[in-house]
Amino acid sequence: MAHEHKPIILIIDDEQAILSSMANILQDADYQTEVTTQPNGALDLIGKLIPDLVFLDIFMPNTNGLDLLAAIKKEFPAQMVVIISGYGNISLTVDALKKGAIDFLEKPFSAEDLLNKAAVYCSVEDDIQTNEPTKTNTCLVGESYLFKELMHYVDRIVPLDNHVLIYGPRGIGKTQLAQYMHDKKNNSTTITIINGIQNPALTIDEKTLRTEGTVIIRYVDALTSEAQTKLLTILESPNTKARMLCLTHKNLFTLSTQGTFNEDLFYMLSSTPIEIPSLNKRRFDIPLLVNHFLTEINHVLCSSLSLSATAIRLLRNHTWQEHCRELKQLLMQAAINQPPNSSIIMLEQISLFLPEIDRPFIEEQRFQGFATLDEATSAFQKKYLLYQLKKNRYDLNQVSNALSMKISDLHNEIARLNIPLST
Repeated sequence: MAHEHKPIILIIDDEQAILSSMANILQDADYQTEVTTQPNGALDLIGKLIPDLVFLDIFMPNTNGLDLLAAIKKEFPAQMVVIISGYGNISLTVDALKKGAIDFLEKPFSAEDLLNKAAVYCSVEDDIQTNEPTKTNTCLVGESYLFKELMHYVDRIVPLDNHVLIYGPRGIGKTQLAQYMHDKKNNSTTITIINGIQNPALTIDEKTLRTEGTVIIRYVDALTSEAQTKLLTILESPNTKARMLCLTHKNLFTLSTQGTFNEDLFYMLSSTPIEIPSLNKRRFDIPLLVNHFLTEINHVLCSSLSLSATAIRLLRNHTWQEHCRELKQLLMQAAINQPPNSSIIMLEQISLFLPEIDRPFIEEQRFQGFATLDEATSAFQKKYLLYQLKKNRYDLNQVSNALSMKISDLHNEIARLNIPLST
């Protein structure tokens, strides 16, 4: 039986015959497979694919499988890994389980053995439910190694009285993190939020500075040079009791070297910096964030919407520009426009609200992927036709009119370019 969501299984093994055999068995059982004989690129491949399950050969030339397993679990703590061993080494298996493997598959194994392991650890449900309550009222949600490392560092800083610089890309949750730090230390004190764009002169009540509490300065880079000097004086003053948390999405070091940001202020703030990694670096957290945001949206809309597994996969592989904010806005758009009597948001519906990323087409890296001019032309045609399909909500009559081509010719092009009209 075919499922809308085909779980992705990554197989890492140095023997091509083993890879081919395992891939064929799993594909026949309706799994999507990816294989590699290059363990050195395994982490990058896992980050790109976000596989449901990894089969990892523990014995490979020039590679210590246990070290690779440890690296996978450090970078992607939630990743499920089944090790493959052909030597029946019990102590090795125990070491692998200690390092985070969930199970082992011993060579030689039958097709039934392989499929049993896949069935136990791969979900083939068609949608991801969002009925579980969230554990936090901010977008500080995650299980990835980078996120856990961030929160561990933040929790160590919270008890201190240091003034802090929080930086990271737009929409990643810098203000929420600052509020978390305030609440974690002492939520009975006052909190003041200043927007550097709206208040570039840094008008601030002296009483606020002399009172224990938190002052959050968003867009600290937008302050005038006079206000930056004023802020430096405030930070250096023994009369300042409030803790200053300064937020920016810009590179203050670069601005300071260019003379557009106070160098002394930069170095004072940088004594305790916090960098929030982009959503593109911690894609394992995206399903958790989707669950969190959809729970909020369902509460507002009095709905019970969930996202299909293929839609989740699409969001995991999207390149985010505004990060958490963009993800939440996209989910809200999809939820508002969800057809009546439909509780599952499908991939096609999510695709309608994903922005086209503005990137130059002429890139040397892209050229290297094509062997012939025909191959490059077909790749561009496929991309352009997909754009027209999304733009016209997959209405073939509208697309044929937009492209001034017969509907029969359009069907032929879709078939030639192997473009799926449904998932």
